[in-house]
Amino acid sequence: MNMRFRAFLKLLGLMVSTLLALCSFSLGVENFSNLPPCPGSRITDALVDSSGILWASTQGEGLFYLELDKNVWKKAGTAADFPDTENFYALAEDAQGRIWVGTDRWGVCIWNGKQWKTYTRKTTLPGGRVFDISVSSATGDVAVATSGGIAIYSPLTDSWKDVTRADGLPEDQVSALAFDRSGDLWVGFLTAGMARMTLKDEYKTCEFFQSKWHSDDARELSQPPVLFGARLPSNLCNTIAANGNSVLVGTTSGLGIKRGDKEIFIRGMD
Repeated sequence: MNMRFRAFLKLLGLMVSTLLALCSFSLGVENFSNLPPCPGSRITDALVDSSGILWASTQGEGLFYLELDKNVWKKAGTAADFPDTENFYALAEDAQGRIWVGTDRWGVCIWNGKQWKTYTRKTTLPGGRVFDISVSSATGDVAVATSGGIAIYSPLTDSWKDVTRADGLPEDQVSALAFDRSGDLWVGFLTAGMARMTLKDEYKTCEFFQSKWHSDDARELSQPPVLFGARLPSNLCNTIAANGNSVLVGTTSGLGIKRGDKEIFIRGMD
């Protein structure tokens, strides 16, 4: 094991320990360690909102929430509140305290504290399947990653805009997205790598970051042959996070890291 890889493992361990400590601090150590089991076994996302309520979305079992002072899980909504689905895949809280929930084919459901409202492909979104939701700390804009492109909601104008291949995206299926602190939107695609959409021109400009495809004569090599390198390890993106001037993207072949003008990857195991 070389020195660079040992240093990476040490740093990764420190990051995990820090995240666990922050979770314990945000929820309260006692509450965090004594939470009752969630009724849903196939959890897809979780969120602690600004009022202290813990939300958990599941596949095939519905949406649940837990008020920490009551310590009892409840199922959110009724048949009248939600479209005909028990599959929920993404959670976010916007600047107004509303809870956004992504579904399998019925768009997003939004809780305003009193009632639910649903936005679908027929009314607003470019696609029905929602993969991710992100809220900008700079503007309050909400971006929704769907099977048909990106939908961006502006609370300032109470309006929506769609961004699809017709607007310059390399493909319509968006697997992940995240706003950075400057308000730019970073996007991970199913097969087309990563892109940055800039706030200054209302997300019209896309700067692309992609990996070259790796293969050998037998077309069996699907990842880089080295552990570390430049650019992304794969164009198949699963998740993305933006923190300060760094962007991390999880791919099918490892982790891509963009920090300033530098782009590197740390490949997964053989």
